[in-house]
Amino acid sequence: MQRFLLAMSQLLAARDAAAKVTEILRTMVGPILTALGGAATIYVIILGCQFAKAEDDNKRRDIKKRIWNLIIGIVAMFTLATLCMSIKWDSLVSQMFGYAWDDMMIRV
Repeated sequence: MQRFLLAMSQLLAARDAAAKVTEILRTMVGPILTALGGAATIYVIILGCQFAKAEDDNKRRDIKKRIWNLIIGIVAMFTLATLCMSIKWDSLVSQMFGYAWDDMMIRV
């Protein structure tokens, strides 16, 4: 019986924690992405100016690599953020442990 009660308390705590994580993600991700997007835009403009002013082909290649790395980073960041926002974390815990929850409730 003690194991059962411990398992139930852990499951309920996991649900509450997942609900809090979902709430935090929904409120914080938007402003963070806005700030990072703004910083990335400014950095692209700076790199573009450096690219235009570069007199040497080696410098242009270096700046071109930096621009590509920045673009790849931006795409990866927005893809991962979209993925994190599309997952319903609080219901994920229920889905992961829901069958165990139902089985335990039936046995009692």
